[in-house]
This record gives sequence, C-alpha cells and structure tokens, in this order.
Amino acid sequence: MSDFLLSFELLYLINWLLKNEKSRLKLLVKQAVKNGLAAEIYKLDESQKQPTESLQNGFLDFIAHLEDTLLDHLETTDHIQGIRDKLLTSLNELNISHLDSHTLLTSLRQAEEELSKNSQKDSKRVLLKTIFNNWSPTKKEVN
Repeated sequence: MSDFLLSFELLYLINWLLKNEKSRLKLLVKQAVKNGLAAEIYKLDESQKQPTESLQNGFLDFIAHLEDTLLDHLETTDHIQGIRDKLLTSLNELNISHLDSHTLLTSLRQAEEELSKNSQKDSKRVLLKTIFNNWSPTKKEVN
C-alpha cells in the first residue's frame, strides 16, 4: 500500500467519533454484519482472505470519502455562520422594538435561506424585506 497522509480534520473526526459516537459506530458495524457482511466474509476461503490491492484501494476510498464529506460540511457551516454574522450586524442597526419574536425569528430564517442561495445580496436589504413581508402591525404598534 502506498503512503498517504491523513489531514488534521480527518484525524480529529475519527478521534471525536471514538470518544462521542462509539455506540453509533458499533451499531453501524452491527447493521453491516446483519445486512450481509458476515455472510460475504464466511463465503470466502482462506486464500481469498488476503489483503488485495482492491481492498486496500477500498480503504483509501473510504478515508477519502470521510474526509470529503467532513470538509463539505465544515465549509457549509462556515458559510452559514458568515451569513448569520451579517444578519446579526444588520439586525443591530435596526429598531426592532415593535416586532414580536415570532415575526423576527421567521424573518431571520427566511433571510438566511435567501442569503444562502446568494450571499452577494445586501443582508440588511434582505432582512428588511423579509421583516416587512412578515410583519402585521396592530393599531397600538402603529400609533
């Protein structure tokens, strides 16, 4: 097998899974055994139970898949956090004293969704638009 290097993020994920999700990992292995892994292994004769290039490549593919999945999710989390930071900055610039919490939370969720599709939009403008669309002021709030 050729040399390969595991990224810090992947090593950290594996360590975290062993510390925090050991029971889920056991369940995943149990399901694999139950769903045919054991039967496939028992069908093999001793000469077939040697590490082959195909199995080693399968391991490398598995590790690469784990790392790609982790990095995709980390990038998505960073992107969403950036949008939330922009929205909170915009929110701090507005007078929201007349807004009820339901309207505010609904507007923030909708603005986040819109900005996640196009983060180049002006976050303050998007937030104001969603608040305006969701707000139904009472006569008392208008006076």
